[in-house]
Amino acid sequence: MNYRLQLVRILLPALLLSTPLRAQDASQYARIDSVITSLVTEQAVAGVKALLWQQGEVIYSHSEGFQDLAAKVPITDSTLFRIYSMTKPVTSVAALMLVEDGVLALQDPVANFIPAFGGTELYDRDAPDRRVPSPREITIFHLLTHTAGLTYGLFSNTAVDSLYWAHQVWSPGTLDEFADRIAGIPLLYAPGTDWHYSVATDILGRVIEVVSGQPLSQFFSERILEPLKMHDTAFSVPKERIGRLSMLYSPCSDGALAAVDGGPDSDFAAPVERMSGGGGLVSTPEDYLSFARMLLNGGSLDGVTLLQPTTVALMTQDHLESGPDAAWGFGLGFEVILDPEGLGDPGVAGTYGWSGAANTFFFIDPQSELIGLFFVQRRPFDKNRFLHPFKEAVYESLR
Repeated sequence: MNYRLQLVRILLPALLLSTPLRAQDASQYARIDSVITSLVTEQAVAGVKALLWQQGEVIYSHSEGFQDLAAKVPITDSTLFRIYSMTKPVTSVAALMLVEDGVLALQDPVANFIPAFGGTELYDRDAPDRRVPSPREITIFHLLTHTAGLTYGLFSNTAVDSLYWAHQVWSPGTLDEFADRIAGIPLLYAPGTDWHYSVATDILGRVIEVVSGQPLSQFFSERILEPLKMHDTAFSVPKERIGRLSMLYSPCSDGALAAVDGGPDSDFAAPVERMSGGGGLVSTPEDYLSFARMLLNGGSLDGVTLLQPTTVALMTQDHLESGPDAAWGFGLGFEVILDPEGLGDPGVAGTYGWSGAANTFFFIDPQSELIGLFFVQRRPFDKNRFLHPFKEAVYESLR
């Protein structure tokens, strides 16, 4: 069969489901539709769900493509997505709720809650076999801003990253055990010295467990997810919902998409032993929209208050004295855009948000009272390939 004809037959059912929220606005959002359709038809992704909310209403909702290419199951409003590092803002909000409760402070040493972090040491670049005492302790503030001196052991080739591999920090175990493994490895640099993306938010999740006396999943459920009616957001997917979980795809050498996780054997189908506050949640764009609206509204939504406006303002301002790029900074759990032009970003200064490893994104533009969400399930992460074209189309449509 002709390849193009075959592709049209596969995509047609999903394309028919792809309709903007309001028919009279179809032409206004044609640029966004075009970006999304191109990604699907070019097989850059299997499927996309995008949402825009502005000034009190959803102004755009678009589902296109498939959550399961092989079975031809289309993306719908009920599709579940791995949001990975978009878990971090949720964990950060949870920590700030405990700060407002008066049981946690930003300047508290992490060792107060995880004793293994007492007496942390630094990696000595001049003498790799030597460790030197850290001049200061890691604090809750350092965890929230990724200035703790920790790393990930996944992305870079530093000597400390190599130690994360050597110590098998990601091997099975509880969050308590994970935190202790991390604490036994020297820091990449002194806390407060520089920004470095890391396991900091996972450690923060363990602090939340210790302070609250609850598993992280229970704290999330009782204090954030249920109050915001985020009923499809959790650390695992129960058996009766596993059919709603999108397959996760990765491109092969020939460009075709191969499923790498999903179905009954998915990593998210079984109960989770270590709940990752840095990247463990599954959610939907509709659920996450509630979370984002709460933030835009200063900590409250539909009569439910999670945080005070002053706390949200603190979270969404830049706290880096010398960030990785003068065009953007980092708040307490979010990226904050400082210079859109310098960053090559179509948005405005003060916009904040974050992303996940499977190319899920959200951004909040307080000036325009705009929230954007773009969810796909494709690795590796590529912000320029997915978020930037979507965001450019959004701002072009709203001009």
